[in-house]
Amino acid sequence: MRNVFTVLALLVGLLAGCPGRAQELNADVQVSLQNVTITDATLVNQMQAEMRRILNETPWTRLTYAPSERINLRM
Repeated sequence: MRNVFTVLALLVGLLAGCPGRAQELNADVQVSLQNVTITDATLVNQMQAEMRRILNETPWTRLTYAPSERINLRM
């Protein structure tokens, strides 16, 4: 278990020193209620809509991308 944390710490350290690359997203978020016992499904629908809004409307870079250049994401 200690080796896992050591490798994870090294990986995070290496990635922190590298400049990242990003691109805008075209995300489709679907939350399944199959394994969840919740009485108010509107909360899940609101969470799904909010996650979609955050992923699609957050400017991940300073560049402007056309809709066709966005990365399609389904989760």
